[in-house]
Amino acid sequence: GVRVTLIERFHNLLPEGLDPEMAKKVKERLEREGVALVLGDGVSEIHGEAGAKRVITGGGRVLETGFVVLATGVRASNELARRMGLEIGISGGVKVNSRMAASAHGVYAAGDVAEVRELLTGKPILNPFANTAYLTGRVAGINASGGEAELEGVLRSWVVNLGGFKFGAAGLTEAEAREAGFHVLSTVVTVQEKPVFYPDSKPVTVKLIVDSVDGRLLGAQAVGEGDILEKLNLAAAAIAGGFTIEKLLTLELAYTPSLNEVFHPLLVASDALIRLRERKSRKKGSLA
Repeated sequence: GVRVTLIERFHNLLPEGLDPEMAKKVKERLEREGVALVLGDGVSEIHGEAGAKRVITGGGRVLETGFVVLATGVRASNELARRMGLEIGISGGVKVNSRMAASAHGVYAAGDVAEVRELLTGKPILNPFANTAYLTGRVAGINASGGEAELEGVLRSWVVNLGGFKFGAAGLTEAEAREAGFHVLSTVVTVQEKPVFYPDSKPVTVKLIVDSVDGRLLGAQAVGEGDILEKLNLAAAAIAGGFTIEKLLTLELAYTPSLNEVFHPLLVASDALIRLRERKSRKKGSLA
C-alpha cells in the first residue's frame, strides 16, 4: 500500500460540510486506516523532482514524499462569460435567475459555472456537484428550447464512500444555520441499522439540525458503514419539503428485519429532538 499524509489547514476535516463532532468520526476512521493527519497547518512550500518531493507546512513541519496531490477547492471558469459581458455573481459564478437565464437575453448557464441559490437561506453559492449540474442543466435545457421550468434552490447534498465507510450531509451545518439566524437545536444519535442478531448489522451515526421555534428540518449529517446514502436522500427530501420533526415522525417507512430496523435513525433523532425541546421549554418556564 501507499503511506498517506493528509494536510488540512483547518482544525477539522471538511469544515464546510460536517460539524466538528461528525468530522471527528471521519478523522478517527482515517487514522485507524493508517492515514496520518496534519490538521490546522497548511502547506507553504513544495520542492523537489517527481518521486522525491519535499513538503513544508506553515508550522515548519517537513515531509518527504514520492508525490503530492493538491485539492484546493473549485472556482467557476467564468472567462467566456466575462468576455460575453454576462453578470458575474458574488461567488464568481455566472449570475442566473430561477430559470437559469443569465443577464443576456437568450443565454442560459448551468453546472459548475452557474451561481445557484441555497434553498434555506437564499444565499448565492457555487455548488460544483453532479447532482446540481443535472438539476440546473435540466432547467436550462427546457427553457432554452422554449419550455418553462424553474429551480427554487439547492441543498448541497453530498456523500463520500471510502471502501465501505461513508459520510455526507444535506442542508445546512449547525454553524451555517446559526450564522443564518435560525434558532438552532441539534442532536446526534447512533443506532444499529438492522437488528443486532444479524452479523452484518452496523451502527450509523446521524446528526439532525432543526429550527427550535417551529421544528423545521435544516440539515442532516450521517456517518457509518451502513446505507448512509438512503439516510441522506430521505433527509434531503424532508428538508426540501419543509418537514418538521413532528411531520417526519408520521412517515410510514418500509421495513423488514434483514434490511433495517423498524425505528429509522432519522426518526430516532427526531424523537430525541422533540424531547430535548420539551425539556428546554420546561426549564425556561421554571426560570421565568
